[in-house]
Amino acid sequence: MKRTRIVLNAVIALVLISGLIFGWQVTHKGPEKVAPTYATAFIGNISNTVSAQGSVVSNSDSSLTFGSSGKVTNLNVQVGQSVRAGQVLAAIDDTAARQAVAQATGTLSSAKISQTNAQVALEKIQDGIDLKNNQNTLDQAKYKLDQAQLAFDNWNNFHYGFQAKPEILYDYCQQMVGNPENNNKSNSQTVSDCTSWLANYDALTQAKLTYKATQDSLAASSGKYADQNLALAQEQLKNADANVAYAQLSLDVANKALTGTKLIANKSGVVAAVGGQIGDQVSANSVGTSGSTGWIVITSAAELQVKVNYAEADATKLNIGAPVNVTFDALPNVEVSGKLVSLSPTPSSTGSVTAYGAMISMNRVPNEVKVGMTAQASVILQGVSNVVVINSSAVTTTGSGSTVTVVTNAGKKDEKHEIRNVTIGIKGDTGTEIKSGLKSGEVVLIPTRINIGNNGFPSSRFGSAGPSSGTLGGGGGGVRVGR
Repeated sequence: MKRTRIVLNAVIALVLISGLIFGWQVTHKGPEKVAPTYATAFIGNISNTVSAQGSVVSNSDSSLTFGSSGKVTNLNVQVGQSVRAGQVLAAIDDTAARQAVAQATGTLSSAKISQTNAQVALEKIQDGIDLKNNQNTLDQAKYKLDQAQLAFDNWNNFHYGFQAKPEILYDYCQQMVGNPENNNKSNSQTVSDCTSWLANYDALTQAKLTYKATQDSLAASSGKYADQNLALAQEQLKNADANVAYAQLSLDVANKALTGTKLIANKSGVVAAVGGQIGDQVSANSVGTSGSTGWIVITSAAELQVKVNYAEADATKLNIGAPVNVTFDALPNVEVSGKLVSLSPTPSSTGSVTAYGAMISMNRVPNEVKVGMTAQASVILQGVSNVVVINSSAVTTTGSGSTVTVVTNAGKKDEKHEIRNVTIGIKGDTGTEIKSGLKSGEVVLIPTRINIGNNGFPSSRFGSAGPSSGTLGGGGGGVRVGR
């Protein structure tokens, strides 16, 4: 029994020693051979960018509220619905508002009639006062009277037979001219003279009447009563004007209240918020349950922008107007161009991170883009087009310059390597501009790198493929390449 135990222990020991030897061999095995990786130079575009994550925001929301209080009777839209400028979106009961407009309209009409009457009355009084101050009117009347009197006297002096009293001559001449029997040869001269005399007499009489009427008008328009009447008429017109102005203001208020019973889209866009439903009692300027700045809020896709925060080290590189490429996490196939339109002069700090807010405008806003979407905004600091581009991993840069290993017959038995000096331009994480030393189509070797762990065996090994289109790099920046 004792012998069996000894043998068993020996077997166990042997197994343990064999395991340790195998483990040592495995862990101390040399690096595996890694197949070489190549990259091909090509003609493309490359740019140096600064990237940051942000979100889509509305640059100019339109917030609509009712201008009056009442019960919602119409709601014609819902959140997400497209609307056009001038469209009626919602309405409240306008019965009282319409009645108020009708009453205000009638009051204004009556006030305008009173105003017109007061204006006419004032003008009449002013006309009378003008006669008072216009001595020429009286002088002209006196002149016409004197001329008529002179003509009458001269006619009488020339016709000696007409020296009787005017009253007697008037009756005599009226009979002579009015009696047809006097139209004979013997009385013809007398009839002619009477006709002439009556004309002069009538002219003189009319001149006297005109002169007397002018005198009476001037007398009536003179004195304290005329001045009092003028002041009274002016005051009445002033009150009439004030009544019209007040009535017009009341009508404007009533019309505004009537207009306030409807929510009308002031621009085309998409409904972003609705503050209630039909049957709700709303107050003037209330936002209801929208949780926003209006009872109905309209946002326009054309006015959407991207709001981002750039790290302070990156913000120093930015210039207003710089071109920007924008992508969206929820829309992997959508990319739009834009520009940097604003950069906050003051930072916003979150913990130990200091960043500067920026706004990005988009040259076009795809229909799929919505407010709140996560976006990546890459500001192009510098860029070149139609240049030779190579994977950055293929470039070795030292103090003396940059080199690449050009490969001939890559992957074949007669593969050859040539270390060649190159001049580089814009450089990023995975793409580098080659200004000289390499042509498009030439193949270069990407060096294989092996990380050696603390225990002496490889922990990882990797190589890089050729450049790909899209935004390369992350965080503070990168290089964008494309064919």
